[in-house]
Amino acid sequence: MNKTNGKGKGGLVAGLILCWVFSWGGVRAAAAADCKALVEAIVKERTLMTRKIMIEDAMKVCPRDAEIVYQHGYTLERLRKYDDALRSYKKAIGLDSGYSKAFFSIGDIQMIMKNYEDAAQAYESGLQHEPGDARAVASLQDARNRYKDATGKALAGANLTASSKSPAEKPVELKPDPKVESKPEPKVEPKVEEGPAQVATPILRLQVPFVNSSTDLSQEAQDVLSVVVGQAMRRKDMQASRFEIGGHTDNLGDPAKNLEISRQRAEAVQKYLTENFGIASERLQVASYGQTRPRVPNTSPGNQELNRRVEFSKIK
Repeated sequence: MNKTNGKGKGGLVAGLILCWVFSWGGVRAAAAADCKALVEAIVKERTLMTRKIMIEDAMKVCPRDAEIVYQHGYTLERLRKYDDALRSYKKAIGLDSGYSKAFFSIGDIQMIMKNYEDAAQAYESGLQHEPGDARAVASLQDARNRYKDATGKALAGANLTASSKSPAEKPVELKPDPKVESKPEPKVEPKVEEGPAQVATPILRLQVPFVNSSTDLSQEAQDVLSVVVGQAMRRKDMQASRFEIGGHTDNLGDPAKNLEISRQRAEAVQKYLTENFGIASERLQVASYGQTRPRVPNTSPGNQELNRRVEFSKIK
């Protein structure tokens, strides 16, 4: 009789344990699903500051989710808080050692900080996990080239050939590619499409990144326009003002093509501000200057990067 009762109690305990295990497994599965849903909502949010708040709340719910931690770093990078962004990217790698995007993002920040050797190491680490990433391959080569230009020494590393690149271009989330335009060809300089004569000195220069010869705004460009320009132009003291949006390129490529690229990029900025901030299009006049007004001499990849820009000038 006692043995029977003992077996009954043992079975009851075992059953309770199994119920707890399965319940906890269900909770963990539900939590994982919730984290995934949070990531999807964060990625869809276009306003930078709203996304920042969403991520901070998500990290309280999913503190060990590598993608959410990565998105935190990405947002901090957009806000130019590079040291904090680096910490978040490294934390994401600690949670997922094969997270190639985090390695690539570390490389991008190190390039901005001119730590070319560290940038190359980060790109190489990411490419070990995702060897087909064409943008990372190009960025790694650029880091090596800049390190050599700065030090006169070559960086050791694996040789990467065109065969290691993905056949399709991947859209870049982060920094501008230093070789945006095509190979230069000697052509006659085209006529520049200038804006109104009564234009003040540029009040704002934006480094608006574009991939290759694309005229689509990158996420970084959208973030800058949202945080800096869109909010400013909606202020009461600015609502009666009109502005010229001047597009510029570096000196790489056909001058006529560069002129067209600069126009399309300025128009993309105008369209973004009109559609997302309700700014009347007549307040934003597009002008294209191509390669005719460099901000700095086109004597290095870094200078060429600075010359690929959009400038806002107040029209008198």
